[in-house]
Amino acid sequence: MKKMKRENTLNVLRNRRAKSEIVPYCSEIPANFKEEGCYYTHLTRFFDSPPHFHRHYEIALILSGKFNHFINKKTQSLSAGDLFFIRPDDMHFFGECSTGGVELMNIAFSIEHFDRFREYMDDTDFPFDELLHASYPVIAKVNVQEVREMYYRFDAFRVTAGNAGQVKMAMRRLLNELFGCFIHRGGRNVNAHPVPAWLEITCMQMRKFENFTAPPERMVEISGRSKEHLARTMKKYMGITPSAFVYELRVLHAADLLRFSNLSVLDICFTCGFENTAYFHKKFKEKFGESPKKYRDMARSTSI
Repeated sequence: MKKMKRENTLNVLRNRRAKSEIVPYCSEIPANFKEEGCYYTHLTRFFDSPPHFHRHYEIALILSGKFNHFINKKTQSLSAGDLFFIRPDDMHFFGECSTGGVELMNIAFSIEHFDRFREYMDDTDFPFDELLHASYPVIAKVNVQEVREMYYRFDAFRVTAGNAGQVKMAMRRLLNELFGCFIHRGGRNVNAHPVPAWLEITCMQMRKFENFTAPPERMVEISGRSKEHLARTMKKYMGITPSAFVYELRVLHAADLLRFSNLSVLDICFTCGFENTAYFHKKFKEKFGESPKKYRDMARSTSI
């Protein structure tokens, strides 16, 4: 039964590519993909890729910028906050992008990983047929910070995992979170109470470097509410305090700098708004389970 289900899926994907008027190439994958069945990338560049397809799945998050995504004869305009799904044999390529390029995070995972996830969800009403058999893959507008944390948690666990079994478990958790975003449109259940507009605007403004590295009072100033009202509202709708939200932004930015810059750990500490190294190390380890130096060493040793 499982073999028949998989063959039907692969036939749909092959037929989709066969109807394309463009002859694409099959993109290459890193060597470690064969061992783990997945790989994570964080790209900051201009996009200009030729038509291609994959022998695996991908889910990518646009962090900044916008560009045209050509897929299965259709043009999709993607921008910051878009989470999009690519299936095996989806013929696609990236076209014109905004000035300054596009920044995105991407997780590629094998058909085997997806099959295991599908088996795990077999007794639910998860809409796999809709995801797999639609002419065009699904897109969802999401909260960038929330989904970015999903990628970071997975990658931090992957680089420290002791065996392939742990990676498989982490992959299943990540897929559950990411596909949940597609189903609930941004990770929020349709029955949930909407976050007040003023709070969404405040959080959006706080994601700017000059704001989350400023003293904590900056968030109160931007919100236009009292410190107590801001704290109560954030706790009610987001389950987090203003200070925890700010420190989360600082730690995530520090992780970016550790991975993609040559700044020293000390410079990164102060650049991200921390006033002392001990507290920086404490918050960073709470988030990633490793010291900043070890995180950088592991990230670079597994970079693609």
